[in-house]
Amino acid sequence: MNGMSTLDRLHALLRLSEQIGQARTPGEMYEAALDCVEGALQISRASILMFDDDGVMRFKAWRGISDAYRAAVEGHTPWTRGQRVDAPLVVEDARVDASSAPYRETFAREGIVGLVFVPLRVDGGVIGKFMLYHAQPAQPDADQVRQMLAVADQIALAVTRRRSEDQLRAANGLLGSLLENLREGVIFTDAERRLRFINDAARRLLQLLEDGRLIGRPAAELRESISHAFESREELLAQIEELVAARAPVEDLEFRLRDGRVFMIGYAPVFSEGRFEGHLWQLEDLTMRRRLETQLLQAQRLESVGRLAGGIAHDFNNLLTAIQGYVELVRFDMPPDSPASRHLREALVASQQASTLTRRLLTFARRQPAHPRTIDLCGLLARMEPMLRQLVREDIDLVLRRCDCRCWVRADEGQIEQVFVNLVLNARDAMPNGGRLSISTAPDGPDVRLEVADTGVGMDEATLARVFEPFFTTKELGGGTGLGLSTVHGIVEQCGGRIDVRSRPGEGSTFRVRFPMVAAPASASESAAPEAEPERGCGRVLLVEDDVRVRELTREMLERLGYTVLAADGPEQALALAAGPAGGIGEIDVILSDIVMPGMDGRALTEQLQRSHPRARVVLMSGYAPPARMERETVRFLAKPFRTEALARVLAEARGARPLGAA
Repeated sequence: MNGMSTLDRLHALLRLSEQIGQARTPGEMYEAALDCVEGALQISRASILMFDDDGVMRFKAWRGISDAYRAAVEGHTPWTRGQRVDAPLVVEDARVDASSAPYRETFAREGIVGLVFVPLRVDGGVIGKFMLYHAQPAQPDADQVRQMLAVADQIALAVTRRRSEDQLRAANGLLGSLLENLREGVIFTDAERRLRFINDAARRLLQLLEDGRLIGRPAAELRESISHAFESREELLAQIEELVAARAPVEDLEFRLRDGRVFMIGYAPVFSEGRFEGHLWQLEDLTMRRRLETQLLQAQRLESVGRLAGGIAHDFNNLLTAIQGYVELVRFDMPPDSPASRHLREALVASQQASTLTRRLLTFARRQPAHPRTIDLCGLLARMEPMLRQLVREDIDLVLRRCDCRCWVRADEGQIEQVFVNLVLNARDAMPNGGRLSISTAPDGPDVRLEVADTGVGMDEATLARVFEPFFTTKELGGGTGLGLSTVHGIVEQCGGRIDVRSRPGEGSTFRVRFPMVAAPASASESAAPEAEPERGCGRVLLVEDDVRVRELTREMLERLGYTVLAADGPEQALALAAGPAGGIGEIDVILSDIVMPGMDGRALTEQLQRSHPRARVVLMSGYAPPARMERETVRFLAKPFRTEALARVLAEARGARPLGAA
């Protein structure tokens, strides 16, 4: 260790720092450090060991020792990590040193007599060591010890700096990877307003195919390359300049691109230790969010319209109940063959058609649950023809082809009407310049086939793949909700059917629906029976109805049928009658109550009344659909509007039911 001058050792230490800095891997770094040990201390057998993250001292580089030796002694160290050490540890002669006893044979096989442990320290704490191996006893003097510590400190400093650089590089790499993989676009320009970073999301959003030439260039070049894509170019540039000048954070600037996309732009000035470093921009594509928000608003508007329609239908059913009832009462007082009676019969038919319209409104409002029954699809199409013709424009030729036979299917009539209407509206919108729309129904093996074909613009494969998705629409904003065909698909599947569509751009579209055919109902072949006299009855009926016209009409109907009527204008009066003097209203046979009333609904009212009148049967009536659950067999439902015959029939059915408490 005495062959080098002090100047030579200084040069070796300087080269160490340079070599460690140039090392590409940790292994190369430790080899460079070991080169420094050999060069500065003039020794050929040495090693460098470092504490790993698990606290074990492990070999990082070595010269002149075998694999067997490393395996035998690795992990052994006189120090713990971070321990403060002031001087090297010298084992002058391992052959006689007590602490070397466990490794004496290993040292002998390796030809090692003297060892020097030199600590690698950072802030006085041990992070590793380098070892010097001698074939003779080790006896370094004070000057040599100082040289060893100088070399060790230089190695520790260089290694620590390199580790810090590697950690910083890894952290920067991780940060860069995170920024690159963000869904939001990120752009950074420095204090001189030069572009320093733009992530992949920003490149995609701004459709920048080549941005490498822009890195390091003035940010104005980037603005010029993208600003033409924005609708309000001048407004965008003005706001960017205003933000840069004010250096005030902003999160929600919104701009629209010429291709229809919507962008949110955020801005934040970047400071480090009080010094301004640059401008950070964030870009987010809001197109899908805005589209979903629009669809949600449309759905909410439909829900509001549905509620309104349901309320209108309920009130209209009350009016129709009065109209039908009074017309029918007048007919009862006239000879059946008189001209006035025939006119009144036509008025009843018209009011029944109006009742069908209210049922459609309730179906649209989803206040009318599905009630599958056996219906003739061809007959339903014939009945709907006038309405369907009103749905199409004059420049569309509507052709209906119905087979002569009856096509029976099991479905809710209101839902099948929705299928017809939605398919016709979809075909109409596909023919903005007019065309031909044909609708046909016919048996098709075990099914009934409904086919709706148009000569409109048609659809490509991408559109066909999504045509039944909820909220999917190719129409412009406000032109459609994207719910029509998805509703059709849901109804068809609910009925056990299937639907497919064939279309090509410019060649129109054909929707083909197949419903399972069912057997005709038992009464289908029977001729219509002549109108029969309503079945008369007897007994006491408690009538509860808050609409005065319906209440007075129903009272008169009941009295004509032979019943004794006690009328109440709502739940409060009904309960007062039931709890009146001398045991209230006495024995009653039937409670006939509206469902929708202020204060208490009809179901809760009848349950309370039956506590004092357990033998009374219950009939609930409403302009809405029947309750989803009619749990007791003593409860019947009467839909408004109703005629005298329906009222008589439901009362007879209720009186024939087993009363509460009966055996």
